[in-house]
Amino acid sequence: MSTIARNGSECRAGLSKFAPDLLVMELNVFWSGYEGVMATLIDDPQLNEIPVVFFTEFFEQSPLEENPRIIAQLKHPFQTQELSRLRLLLDEMEAARAVNSLCLKQRGQLPANCQKA
Repeated sequence: MSTIARNGSECRAGLSKFAPDLLVMELNVFWSGYEGVMATLIDDPQLNEIPVVFFTEFFEQSPLEENPRIIAQLKHPFQTQELSRLRLLLDEMEAARAVNSLCLKQRGQLPANCQKA
C-alpha cells in the first residue's frame, strides 16, 4: 500500500494512521518541512525504524549526515540506475532484518552471522 501527502502536515497525519516500509519525501516539503516529519519518526517507537529517501534539487542541504534513518538522497531529475541502486539497498536492509529476526528467535544460541547485542 502506498499513500501520497501533499505537504509535511499531511505526511505527519498519515504516519499516525499508517506506518510505511519506506518513506520517500521531497527535501523541501512545505508545512512543517522535513524536520517536522523526521521529528515524528524519531518520537514514535512504531515509526522510528522506517528508512527515508529524499529527493532534492540541491545537495548543499544534506541532512544525510544528521540522521541514520536517511538511507539515500536522490537529485531530481534522477536516473533509472539510481533507483536500481536504491532497490539493492532496500533488499540488503530486508535481508539484515530477516537475520536479526532469526537471531532473536534463537534464544541464547547466536548463529555465526548474528551480532551480539
